[in-house]
Amino acid sequence: MKRNAMMVVVIWVGVLLASTVGIVGTPGTVLAQDGGETLVVNGDFAERRARWQVLQSCDSCQMKVQGIGPAGENALTWERTNSGGNGGALSASQVINADVSGYDQLMLTLDVRVDHHSLPNSGWWSDQNNGTGEYPAKISLFFTNATGNAFEWSYGFLINHDGSTTLSNYMLVPALEWTHLQTDVFSPYQWVSATGEPLPEPVMLTSIVIGGSGWDFAGTMTNIQVTGIAAGGGEVEQGDQTGQGAGGADALIGNGDFADMQAQWESANTVENCRVEIVSGDAEHPKMLVWERTNSGGSGGICGMRQVRNVDVSGYDQLMLSLDLRVDYHTLSNSGWWSDQNNGTGEYPAKISLYFTDASGNAFEWSYGFLINHDGSTMLNNYMLVPAGEWTSLQTDVFSPFQWVSAMGDPLPEPVTLASVVIGGSGWDFAGAAANIQVTGISAGGGVDQQGDQTGPDTGSETTGETTGETATGLIVEEHPVVSAAEDTPNHFEFKQRIPAEVFGIRSAWREPSPVDRVADINQVIGAYGYSLVPNSGSDPAYPSYTLMHQGLELVNDITFVHPIAVNSSGTDFLLLADSTAYGVLGISPETTFEWDTSNWIYLAPVFVGDQLVQVQADWDQSKFYVIREDGELLYTVTPTEMFIEPPVHVLAAWQGQWLLEVDGDVIIGGQSLCQQMGYDEIFGWQLIAGQPFYFFVQNGQIGLSYAGQVVQPYTYQDVIHYMCCEPSMYNINGNGTMVWFYALKDGIWNYVEAGVYE
Repeated sequence: MKRNAMMVVVIWVGVLLASTVGIVGTPGTVLAQDGGETLVVNGDFAERRARWQVLQSCDSCQMKVQGIGPAGENALTWERTNSGGNGGALSASQVINADVSGYDQLMLTLDVRVDHHSLPNSGWWSDQNNGTGEYPAKISLFFTNATGNAFEWSYGFLINHDGSTTLSNYMLVPALEWTHLQTDVFSPYQWVSATGEPLPEPVMLTSIVIGGSGWDFAGTMTNIQVTGIAAGGGEVEQGDQTGQGAGGADALIGNGDFADMQAQWESANTVENCRVEIVSGDAEHPKMLVWERTNSGGSGGICGMRQVRNVDVSGYDQLMLSLDLRVDYHTLSNSGWWSDQNNGTGEYPAKISLYFTDASGNAFEWSYGFLINHDGSTMLNNYMLVPAGEWTSLQTDVFSPFQWVSAMGDPLPEPVTLASVVIGGSGWDFAGAAANIQVTGISAGGGVDQQGDQTGPDTGSETTGETTGETATGLIVEEHPVVSAAEDTPNHFEFKQRIPAEVFGIRSAWREPSPVDRVADINQVIGAYGYSLVPNSGSDPAYPSYTLMHQGLELVNDITFVHPIAVNSSGTDFLLLADSTAYGVLGISPETTFEWDTSNWIYLAPVFVGDQLVQVQADWDQSKFYVIREDGELLYTVTPTEMFIEPPVHVLAAWQGQWLLEVDGDVIIGGQSLCQQMGYDEIFGWQLIAGQPFYFFVQNGQIGLSYAGQVVQPYTYQDVIHYMCCEPSMYNINGNGTMVWFYALKDGIWNYVEAGVYE
């Protein structure tokens, strides 16, 4: 797509930063590097109030930007005093007008602090007038649906609540302390009104409003991000086997897919006329737990199954719950009057409950229910509406501040032990089903990243033992058979769970160098000009962030990715590109830093050929890609012959005094086809290992390896995963200057293969 831009110039201690802010599609939409689109501009208030308009309906109130954020960064702060018990609001808005109909997720993150508030609840006016609540700190997203009707999603933050109002769209936070929040607004758990009803299907996100309302109050927010993620933007998935997972992830229940019938599950029934059994289902739910209660006579009861766990969860930052569920019918049309009057957790035809104990051994429960309809006569809000007779897939972090609340909406204690899990139904007459239940604990620094090498236990792999060999060129090739192609294929996340963690651990030191080592060669070049890249403390070692320093002064502290550096042959010039949260793609050269123009760029870093810079530019209107020299000379044109999702240009490099370009199935060196020169049908995956070229080639239906100008014997394959998009892209060829790792089919067995020169 074409992009427009506006220019901003900022001077920093003798270093000129020319900033070009790229605008994609509608105003306020900036392309994010992870495939999502960031829909809010200046959410960290680095540019003070730029793009934010103050909305005020109160006296004795003030709003300003101060450097009081969690890390000393700018934050928008507001305060109202002397209200006399009269309502009022002070907020800031940003017009967005972005089409969100194509997004599967709308990720909201922010840091919030509440200093004080004199209104001890969400306000009687909102209860009586269908309002969204009066909170000392609140964020609202305004949408329109397909017919242009406007509606609002809002969430507020309180230090305390006296229980006299009924809205549920808030959470309690500690006074004067920063709270970091992240949630998918489009999640079924979040996509509800202030009273807990499902919201309409959104088409446009028209604006965002942050601030406070009520009587006297004070609050502040910063680091606000709203990011739309389209289909295929990534899912967190876990296995259902109990035991140690990778990256600090542990599956905490067993037999969640009911494949072993009733193993590890026991009856939790408290009533008669209750049927609970495990039956065969469909392709997505091979085995499922079903339950039904009949002839209840209007009396309550539980019909379901329990699994006793007694596992320590005190070390987890996240507790990921996922399951598929179905509600067939229910005669009780709400969450039950008994729960309202007796501090219960609700009577629902389908419900999952996790039972915990705290540090003192006191037991408590987290529960969530599912209804086809609700008559509004009961007050619990720990449920969502689902369509009758249809499967609904759900995933949430139970430990998220948005979820870690009781059925009444109050924060739960600090958990120590997960005692048991109960799944089933309760109430009068009802029927439901569940399948693929997973509860996974993720410790600090852990998690599952679809581009990382996270693993789990082997799940029935048909392996034949690893093969290792060193070639005459010094390249060591290590093959690790995984599974028969007749059983599974590396095109979905769970495939990595078949590979033992120790396999990934063999070469992890070379595959995942430390944050300092990753930029050591770059720092050697830019250090001559007073620059340095310093890893930020506390960032993920697997995906580190950096601060760019110049002459001992901090320039940019939010660099999330560093591209390969280009250095001219004379050693007198360089160009380094780095992704920055605040500045998009930052360019760094000996004399200046500037924001790189991404309007016709395809995220291939430029290279120096001799003393001339060469880069690839796109003509999005014509769907053509050009190799262009710094002086404007057109060197080569790539014209795709088929529709494409990702540009068919994959590598730009300098090699032996010439430019090199990998396109779909070929490598072009100085304008000449390497396929034609070598007599190959196809070439892909070109990179340098220890300064020598490595690539895959196809000849006579077999895929071979070439390194340092020699065919690597005896390694041949029938398939190597490459050029894939979306979820399968996690299995594409990957590498660095030391090694390459890939997934290859050999004699009907999928292998995980690493090849490198290790010193």
